Amino acid sequence: LLASMRIEPVLTAHPTEAKRRSVLNHLLRISRTMDALGDEIGPPAEKALDPWIEALWLTDEVRERPVTPQVEIESALVFLERTIYDLAGAFWDKFREELARLAPALDTPPPFLHFGSWVGTDRDGNPAVTPETSLEAAKQLRQSILSFYRQSCQRLLALVSFPCSRPALERQLRCDVERDMRRFPETQAFQDVDQPHELYRRKLRIMDWRLERTAEEAPGAYASVKEFERDAELLERMLAEHPSPRVARLGPGRLRVAAQVFGFHAANLDFRQHSSATRTAADELLRAAGLPDQPAATRIRSAQRLLTMPTVQFTASASTRRTMEEFQALKIIQSRYGEAAAPHYILSMTASAADVWDLLLLGRQVGLVETAPDGRLRSSFDVIPLFETLDDLEACPGILAELFSDPLYRRILRSRDNFQEVMLGYSDSVKDGGYLAANWALSRAQKRLGEVADRYAVHLELFHGKGGTIDRGGGQSHRSIQAQPHAAPGGRLRITEQGEVISLKYSNPAVAERNLEQLVTAVLDAHLLH
Repeated sequence: LLASMRIEPVLTAHPTEAKRRSVLNHLLRISRTMDALGDEIGPPAEKALDPWIEALWLTDEVRERPVTPQVEIESALVFLERTIYDLAGAFWDKFREELARLAPALDTPPPFLHFGSWVGTDRDGNPAVTPETSLEAAKQLRQSILSFYRQSCQRLLALVSFPCSRPALERQLRCDVERDMRRFPETQAFQDVDQPHELYRRKLRIMDWRLERTAEEAPGAYASVKEFERDAELLERMLAEHPSPRVARLGPGRLRVAAQVFGFHAANLDFRQHSSATRTAADELLRAAGLPDQPAATRIRSAQRLLTMPTVQFTASASTRRTMEEFQALKIIQSRYGEAAAPHYILSMTASAADVWDLLLLGRQVGLVETAPDGRLRSSFDVIPLFETLDDLEACPGILAELFSDPLYRRILRSRDNFQEVMLGYSDSVKDGGYLAANWALSRAQKRLGEVADRYAVHLELFHGKGGTIDRGGGQSHRSIQAQPHAAPGGRLRITEQGEVISLKYSNPAVAERNLEQLVTAVLDAHLLH
């Protein structure tokens, strides 16, 4: 179960968080000051707290200007930088400790925790989101996580103030550092900064320098996050053998975990669009190729023909051009920052298998779906159908079975590690049929989707599109998962953290860690205790 688990909270900007960033910052400062004071009371404590409380009182709670996608991106970065980046390492540290205590024979798996985001890429939720917004979101996320890694390296310089005194370790680390300095001559200046035997610090300075070059996309940059992860792992292992296990775990250990969780992209971006937009664009493309687009079975055969043919050049309407520009933005993000930066395209109001083929067809036009020389089809993104109405929830197992029984679709699935994600809409299903009917339909859909995936030996992941309030499918996520034993097949679960509840869950580090603990516990309970 641990080997197959994947848990991913996804930050969304819809509905928009009402609080201003200034208010959130004041609340966070007050919270941290109170934590630091502990049980202390009296004038010194009042002196520390009063300015921030006064500033909060005087700060306008309501924005004077409308919220733009850029503001939403900046708001999401507040929670990532203030809480979530540090949270991953702290949570995984505790999880490893508990696992070693309760099941020492088990090997610790790689971190199964990841984070996603719709902020700046959700077209269905915000018509103001443009391809330029998506590119900017990906760029800011990358710069943000690289800045976090640099700050972590700089903080670690103060912690590893001791020399590498064991001869075998010193030879190995000196050899690694000297190899770096031959590759990157500019780093030779670091030889004169610290004491001659403080090799841990020298390695950290080189890592910090390379991260800076990575942010600038300059020579000396890390080729991939795996290379950075190997450097952190080397330091962790050597410090553990020093022996200084506490320093190893707290310092480079947490840095390595953060690299495994966040990569160089911080959060996996989800593009989301309504099926009517992609259907219109696919219609134009099929007509330009002279292929029929009705009925549904004929439309699917037409799309499959085009998937294995050269791309079609055609004059698109304004709406189709906008849709194609979204796919081009997705392709650009993957080219610049890797597939993990934007691996998903969510199709709202999916009503048939033909809607999924439309998405693959449009992806083919911009190079997201390619034909290899040996004839194999390869997709660089996951098509995620979103089923939202009661009728669609009833029909979705049949739609999935239709896709899985198609040989061409199975070829595409193989390029995605035989993996299929399906999103279920809680808010719209509640609007459509009421709370009780929607939850019954969602529970039935989860069970039947799992049965279809098992029948075709496909790895299924369910993405729960929950709102914050009860009437939008909200409530306590861990209790919801425990009540639905089919909610996380194989321990794989994605779940939206809507704009209005992000501050409740991720403003305070202790609350955020507790939220993750409950989410992970619910998934483990659903599989192991039931």
